[in-house]
Formats: sequence, structure tokens, C-alpha cells
Amino acid sequence: MNASGHIARLRAARQTWVELEPGKRVQILRPAEAELQDFYTRPEQTEIDRALLCARKYVTGWEGVTEADLLGAAIAAPDPVPFDADLWAEVVKDRMEWLGVVSQALLAAIRLHEETKAAAAKN
Repeated sequence: MNASGHIARLRAARQTWVELEPGKRVQILRPAEAELQDFYTRPEQTEIDRALLCARKYVTGWEGVTEADLLGAAIAAPDPVPFDADLWAEVVKDRMEWLGVVSQALLAAIRLHEETKAAAAKN
């Protein structure tokens, strides 16, 4: 296997799906240990700014999101919309409940990684 294949496998091992609401889910990528600084709020940013940065950076896909979800059922069709990182970044700014779900899921993935690593070190 070449390097790009190994990279793809490493990333896939860090990915999980998180349900935003029934029928809608996003794929998150657990940050690597070197990226954990993203989860500390800096003096010049708010908690919301930090959460948005992390949601933008660590959400890598979605399923079940439709035009009607994005634009409203009165003006848009219920057709699926392909994931786009810039579109996700815009959508999540106006869906605080989704932002909360993603933030909690990312923190849970980080905790699980730390617990798994600590358990492996004991063995």
C-alpha cells in the first residue's frame, strides 16, 4: 500500500457519523493530537467562534440534508444536497442545535481516543 492509502486508512479510522436529527447526520473527523489546540478558546474569540471553527474543520460529510432543509420547504424541493464544506460552514452558523451536537460529538471522540490510548499504555 502506498502512502496515500495509509493516510486514507488513518483518516477513516478517525471518522464517525453523528445524528443531527432523525434522518440527518454528519461525518466527523476526530482531530489528531496535534490539532487539539483548536478546542481551546483563544482570548480574541468566543466559545461560539471556537465551536464554529471546529465544526467547519472537522465535519467532512453529511447524509439526509435536502434543499428544503437549507432553504425552507415552502421554496425548495426535498432533493438531497451533496456535502460541501463551505455550504456546511454557512448552514451551521444558523443551526445552533446542530453546532451543539457536533461540538459534543467531537469532544466525546477526543475523550474516547485518550481513554483508548491510556488503556493501551497500561497493557
